[in-house]
Amino acid sequence: MSKFTEEQLISVWMENGFAVGNDDWQDVTLVDETEWIDQGGCACKDIVFTYNGKYYSYFLYRQGDYYGEYEFEASYECIEVTEKRTTKTIEVVEWIPVEEA
Repeated sequence: MSKFTEEQLISVWMENGFAVGNDDWQDVTLVDETEWIDQGGCACKDIVFTYNGKYYSYFLYRQGDYYGEYEFEASYECIEVTEKRTTKTIEVVEWIPVEEA
């Protein structure tokens, strides 16, 4: 179970922070987010943020349409994550005319 509420997680993405208790605003840093991935009737994106020196990740879902209003839901699977950097080499094959080879 996540230590954050759904309302707090939505607020991380919309407002870069969330409220704890009555007025105790907590600033967070939005570190990374993917593009919206269309899933038919809804779309989702992965969000990574930092809070109190730790990194957390969760999925944000939206339903609705561009011309109306969206409704947002956050997954309750907000987990602590760490950064892993990897260097990848990509080989690309191109076909060129014989005259240019």
